[in-house]
Amino acid sequence: MTADPESRARYYQAKRNLLDALDLPWAIWDWIAHFRYWDTEHGRPMPGLRQTLFPESR
Repeated sequence: MTADPESRARYYQAKRNLLDALDLPWAIWDWIAHFRYWDTEHGRPMPGLRQTLFPESR
C-alpha cells in the first residue's frame, strides 16, 4: 500500500505541527517503504515533503 504525494505531505505536516506544538522531537522511520520520504527512482525527496518537513529550507 502506498499513498499519493498530497496525502503523504498532509500526514507529515499534521504530524510535524502537532509534535512542534508539544515541543517534542520527531523522526521519519519510513524512509523508503510505503509512506516513504525518499523517491529511490529519482534520487530525491517525494514531492512536497522537503518543504513540509523542513520549512526553513523553502
